[in-house]
Amino acid sequence: MALAIVRNQNFIEITGIAADLRPIDIFKDDFDHRIKRIELKGLAYDICVIKHDTDAGPTITTLSCAAALVDRVYFDKGGQFLKPMIDFSECTFAGAHKLIIELA
Repeated sequence: MALAIVRNQNFIEITGIAADLRPIDIFKDDFDHRIKRIELKGLAYDICVIKHDTDAGPTITTLSCAAALVDRVYFDKGGQFLKPMIDFSECTFAGAHKLIIELA
């Protein structure tokens, strides 16, 4: 599955992750967004590690589909200004997966 990043109003849907994704890959040049929610839909062993800005940055969240095929994290107070970076070397994707980022 090839990488696809679809932007639609307040949502960014990412499929086919097979390498690190930097904030510039996800947002282009417009980083001035608050993130309200990040959700991972996938298979039972899919794990996605999301860090802030770079692979050396602090971990924002680790999403795991182990129990329910969907895992999500919400950010309080109308969202948070974050620059999510998907650290592929720490992720496990068993097959089809979709990462959804909801902007505030």
